[in-house]
Amino acid sequence: MVDLSHPPAVAIAADLLARIASHAAASPSAPAVTQGDARLAYGALWDDAGRIALRLRERGLGAEDIVGIHVARTPSLVALLLGVWRAGAAWLPLDPAFPEERLAFMVRDSGCRLVCADSLVSWLPPQVECRDLLAMPTDAPREAVTAGANGACSPLDVAPPADRLAYLMYTSGSTGRPKGVEVTHGALANFLGAMAEVPGIAADDVLLAVTTLSFDIALLDLFVPLFVGARVELAPVEEQLAPERLLARLTACGATIMQATPVTWRMLLGAGWGGRLRAVLCGGEAFPPDLRAPLAARADAVWNLYGPTETTVWSTAARIEALPEGRRIPIGQPIANTRVYVMDPEGRPLPDGESGELWIAGTGVARGYRDRPALQARQFVADPVVSGARAYRTGDLGRVADDGQLEHLGRIDEQMKLHGYRIEPGEVEAALAAVPGVHQAVVALAGPEDDPRLVGYVRYTTDAASRPTASAMRRQLRRTLPDYMVPAMLVEIEQVPLTPNGKVDRRALPDPFAASARPASSPEDDAPRTPVERVLAGAWQAMLVRDRVGRHDNFFELGGHSLLALRVVEALAREHGLTIDVRSLFYRTLAQVAEEAR
Repeated sequence: MVDLSHPPAVAIAADLLARIASHAAASPSAPAVTQGDARLAYGALWDDAGRIALRLRERGLGAEDIVGIHVARTPSLVALLLGVWRAGAAWLPLDPAFPEERLAFMVRDSGCRLVCADSLVSWLPPQVECRDLLAMPTDAPREAVTAGANGACSPLDVAPPADRLAYLMYTSGSTGRPKGVEVTHGALANFLGAMAEVPGIAADDVLLAVTTLSFDIALLDLFVPLFVGARVELAPVEEQLAPERLLARLTACGATIMQATPVTWRMLLGAGWGGRLRAVLCGGEAFPPDLRAPLAARADAVWNLYGPTETTVWSTAARIEALPEGRRIPIGQPIANTRVYVMDPEGRPLPDGESGELWIAGTGVARGYRDRPALQARQFVADPVVSGARAYRTGDLGRVADDGQLEHLGRIDEQMKLHGYRIEPGEVEAALAAVPGVHQAVVALAGPEDDPRLVGYVRYTTDAASRPTASAMRRQLRRTLPDYMVPAMLVEIEQVPLTPNGKVDRRALPDPFAASARPASSPEDDAPRTPVERVLAGAWQAMLVRDRVGRHDNFFELGGHSLLALRVVEALAREHGLTIDVRSLFYRTLAQVAEEAR
């Protein structure tokens, strides 16, 4: 039996702040964070973080206080995050792309005292202060700002206690309420040190960071390079889902490592990526088998990474570029100071080869959920092997294969993964059911493995006059849900199918791609009229796999989603020279989009 529950303990030399302080003292002019021509060297990064920390301390913030982060994705963002930690506080990512109602909930639920924003935000509760910390002056002498870089005593933190809160990350909640995961500095330091060793990164590496801060894998992007003295190149928000632009940055910045979800790697391959990296890191959802060979042809090493937010980003790693054909792609073995158990429903360990729930224990286990004691008690349980320790019940199904590698076999519950994001069906269903005119709603994933769609199946009330349009439903959903949780397709059903024990039978839901589930074909008088309309219609048909598209059709109501919208805009620009604002695809018809195209 392969024992994954007793890996050797590994000492992590120092936490992130102490490492950056050392780099700043030894090589102050070495580039730390860049974005094209914008550069922040290690010395300036450390100084800026110190100034921000002092501004926070002057405003009375310190240990365990929460600072919301709602700023542009520039090198100064990294200084801000480090400054929050140097002040002793913890940060909460507030993605500007998220709906205001959701952001306001996160601020209230977290107990956040101050939000750092570089523009005015109107949705904050009145008791929460809003400041641009990057622009505020400080009268503190330089010695107070830079202290710690040479090991001197400092009023600012250089090595926070391991049990202190580092950040709060909100994930989808099964009851319709997002839940905040509390991660400590000890868990973060262990993760960064482990990743620096396996998959590994050196001081001469350049990592292209493409992930939004609200997705916890960004912790690897931003801080593992800084842990070892390497360079982070930040991809701007507008490039993250624009294949040609992202490919241009990947080539221009000299990146040697990049981490992304499978959908982003497919985007780059589809854009004609032919370069080579030292390491490709992939995670966030199941690794598609057909993606391994093209990535292996473009990288010295390809890594599949796995882990939930509750155990600090990644918990296992597998090097997969040389796997034999037909071998199921594993999630590997535990990272440093991490234990993984395969358990039966009664909480007993299972032998190798048998499938059960994956429990993860070790230094990376988060403190728990913010003010959710009942949920925390269900998910964070006593470690079955190490007395006094805790384990997290992932809800993932897995097993240990004959070669000792862990394999991920899906979910035990109904939780979904879409483009790397975790989605609890209950949260989306609750939002759908709150739309006036909707009696009942169920969501499911459908479509090909490499391009799944989130589908909302809706049972309307009997009052036809109160029935909402698909556009109206999406408008309401976007007030509370981020784009990735808004169904790409809405299908009407008469009844919700149930299993014999009364649960929703998602396998019995109709195929949303079947003709019976699609909107009716466009009548002849709805046919595209102008040359631009015909070009758009052809592009939409190809992207959405439809026989015809009418001039009064809406891209999203035909089954499109944000990623497909960006792809079609890129294709139209590349192949036809048309400039289209991707936002126009959300609510306008094909004819209206064509009229605005340049």
